[in-house]
Order: sequence, then structure tokens, then C-alpha cells
Amino acid sequence: MLFTSHCAGCNEPGPLLCHRCRFSLAAAPSQAPAPGVHAALPFDGVARQVVLSLKYRNRRRLARHLARLMVRRGGIGRVDVVTWAPTSARHVRARGFDQAELLAKADAKGADAKDKDAKAKIKPARRPSRAGLFIGEDRGPGKRTGV
Repeated sequence: MLFTSHCAGCNEPGPLLCHRCRFSLAAAPSQAPAPGVHAALPFDGVARQVVLSLKYRNRRRLARHLARLMVRRGGIGRVDVVTWAPTSARHVRARGFDQAELLAKADAKGADAKDKDAKAKIKPARRPSRAGLFIGEDRGPGKRTGV
């Protein structure tokens, strides 16, 4: 029996990301919804399908492609350390992985991190009780953290 691969963006038979979907991701505008916040892609169209494929269809190789976009377009290349907001233990058990961790590790590999240990020592942000916010590791005054 042969298994065929399908594009994560359009679900057409072919590679992980077909030519058309790669160009669609490259052409999508980056966003800055608030000062100091950068989003490499809007969460719609092909980008949305690719993210959902990573999260819910176990297409882990997509993390590398998304991380490249995040580094190039989302300002990740100018940070001192990369962290992530951890996925809940229930979701990690259901999926078998933490997609945010995959992206953070791929980002750290591609980022020009100023802290030479940042690539080896990326850590998940901590979730304080009740606040619902995530807090990254304090790396000192003036340090930039990519989440």
C-alpha cells in the first residue's frame, strides 16, 4: 500500500507545503497588533491551515517552516532568549508533543540570539496562579525575549 503526502495548506496531494502555499505564506503580511508585539502571519487562510496541521494533525516538520517565517518576519532574530507559553499537560498527552515548544526550539536555532547560551537554555515560561499570564525567565534589564 502506498501513502501519499498532502500539502498542509491546501490538502492537495504533494509535498508538505506545495509551491502555491509556500508563496502564499511568504506573501502574507506580518502584523504588529500592539507595541512590542509582532506576529509573523495573520491567523487566516493558508497560515491558519498550516498551524492547525502542526497542532492537530501531527505535522511536526511544519515547525521548521513556521519558525523560519517567525525569525525572518516576526522580529525573533533580534532577541536575547526564546521562550514559549507551555501547552497544557492534557493537550501534550493528547497530541504527544507541545507545538509551542517545537516552534520555540526551531526559532532559537534560527535566531541570532545575543546570549550565547540562549539556544541551549531555552525554557518554558511559568504560568502564575489565577492571572492566566505567562512569565518568561528574567534575563536582566534590557534583554529581549521572544515568545
